[in-house]
Amino acid sequence: MHGDTSGPQDTMLASNAHTQHDLPYVYARMGMRTRDARSHKPDHDKVNDINENVFRGLEDYYAAHYDPSFKYFEMTPLEGDRIGTLELVKAWREGAWRNAERLMNAKTAAQRRAVEQSIDVNANAWADAIASGEFSGYRQMRDTYCRTHQAPATPVPLP
Repeated sequence: MHGDTSGPQDTMLASNAHTQHDLPYVYARMGMRTRDARSHKPDHDKVNDINENVFRGLEDYYAAHYDPSFKYFEMTPLEGDRIGTLELVKAWREGAWRNAERLMNAKTAAQRRAVEQSIDVNANAWADAIASGEFSGYRQMRDTYCRTHQAPATPVPLP
């Protein structure tokens, strides 16, 4: 890679790394149940609703200050971009939960290494697929856009 991915690709790369790679380890470390043995899964699932509520605002903000290509992904009024992206991230999040269970259920060091390897292979395969559509020279164009469309010094409240 040469850093010529688009803003939407960068966003998906970051989401992939966080969700499919890091999140299973976080969940496995924190435990998947409360002190009174209730599952944290409802809290995990609630994040999907939060993601849905902030998606459009983030997309618009990124288009205004980071990469104009975000505006081309707004397929309103159908919102296929929002639905497709959110469903993909939901699936990744569910996989993270299941991988955390696999990490916690590993009985031996070898079993844990096998789970870790499968997490790495999956996250890396997704990263390769997401980044496969680099556009030569895009980084320079985007850097220029960022310099001329700087974000405000104070964060913009999300809806």
